[in-house]
Amino acid sequence: MIKMFYSTREKYPASRVDLQDLFSKRVCRQLDIKLDWHMQNMGELVEASQVVDVTGETVFLGKNSMRQGVLKKVQNQYFAFLHDCKAWFYLRKNDYDIVQVRDKFWIALIALIAMKGRAGIFCYWMSFPYAEADLYRIQAEKDAYSFLYRVFYFIRGSLTHWLLYRVILPRADFVFVQSERMLKDVAKQGVGHHKMMAVPMGVAWERLQNLPQAKTLGLPKEAKVAVYMGTMVKVRQLDFILEAFVHVLAVENDAVLLMVGGEPDDVQRLQDIGTKLGIADSVYFTGLLDMQEAWSYVLAADICLSPFRPSPILDSTSPTKVVEYLALGKPVVVNDHPDQSRVIEESQAGVVTQYTPESFAEGMLSLFQHPEQWSTMGKLGKKYVENTRNYDVISNRVANVYQQLVQTVTTNRRGG
Repeated sequence: MIKMFYSTREKYPASRVDLQDLFSKRVCRQLDIKLDWHMQNMGELVEASQVVDVTGETVFLGKNSMRQGVLKKVQNQYFAFLHDCKAWFYLRKNDYDIVQVRDKFWIALIALIAMKGRAGIFCYWMSFPYAEADLYRIQAEKDAYSFLYRVFYFIRGSLTHWLLYRVILPRADFVFVQSERMLKDVAKQGVGHHKMMAVPMGVAWERLQNLPQAKTLGLPKEAKVAVYMGTMVKVRQLDFILEAFVHVLAVENDAVLLMVGGEPDDVQRLQDIGTKLGIADSVYFTGLLDMQEAWSYVLAADICLSPFRPSPILDSTSPTKVVEYLALGKPVVVNDHPDQSRVIEESQAGVVTQYTPESFAEGMLSLFQHPEQWSTMGKLGKKYVENTRNYDVISNRVANVYQQLVQTVTTNRRGG
C-alpha cells in the first residue's frame, strides 16, 4: 500500500471533480493508495481535528471561522496558516511515500523541509497561476483596488512567485499542471519538461450516461435552442452571450437561448440586461439545479455555448464545460481560448470564434443553419471525450507517474 499526504486549498468536503472523480475514485483505487487529506473545513467546526471521511480516507481538518465579512477572511487566513504549520508534525510522524501539495506555497515549503533526509517523493499540483494572478490584478484591474490592497497583492504575488519558481518547483520530484499552455508557461520559468505533465479537466464518463429525460421548459418544437450551463457570476461577463444573441435573433428569429444554472441575484441581473437589449422573450433561465438535472437540459439543446474571457491568467486554465457538452453529444461554440480551441479543433465537434459578440454570433449561426451537421459533430465529440478526456483514461496517465515515482522510493529504501 502507498501512503500519500495531500494538502489542497480546496475546502472540506471537497466538491471538485478532479479531486473526487479523478483522484479518490480512480487513481487511489488503482494504486491502492492510503490517502490522508489536509484541508480547512467549510462547516461549523469549533476546533481542528482529524476525521475519517465516508470514503475511508483520513482528513486533517483546519478550523473555520464562524464570523462574517472581512473578519471572517482574516481569521480564516490565520487558521489556514496555523493548520499548515501543524502539517510539520503530521509529516514527521508518518512515513509517507508521496507528499503532494496543490496550489499552496507555505505548506509546500514546510513539506520540503520536513521531508529532508527521507525517501518520500514530493509532488506539486498547479491548477491555477495564483502568484501571477496577484501581480496581474494590480496592473489590469488597478482601479478596482485601493492603494493598500495593491501593495498587499504586489508583496504577496512577488513573494509567492519567487517561492514557487525558485524554491518549490525546482525541488519537486514531479509537477502536475492544468493544461498544455500552463506547462509551457512553467517551463519558461526554468522547470524541466521531463518532470511535468498536463492534466486537463475531464469528465466521469459513467455520470453522464443514463441521464433523466431531456427537459425543454415547454419551448416550441420549431425553436432552435442554444444552451449555456454554469455559473453566472458577474466576473464571467455573461452579458457577452446576450449581446451575441441579439445578432443571432436578427437572422434566426425562432432561436431560443436557455441559461442553465445561476444564483437568483445573478439571474436577475442577466434578465434585466436581456430586457434592455430587447431579447427577454427569447431567453429562458432555469435557476440553480443539481448537476444531473442541469445535464438533462443540455440534452434538449441543439447547440451549446462556452465563452471564456481571454486573459493572460485564464488562458492557462482548462474549462470543464466544453468537455461536458461534448460528452453529452452536442456541437459547441467556443471562443479562442487555448484549451477550448484545442478540444474543438481536435474533435471537430464545434466552432471556434474570436471573443467578440459579432464573431460568437456568427459561430452560433453557422451551426444553427446547418442542422445536418449536429448529429455528426455530436458523435465526434462523444468519441473524443471518451478516448481523451474521460477520467478513466486520464487517471491511467496520472497513476503511471505515481507508480514510477514510488518505484524510485522503493529502490532508494533498499539502498539502490
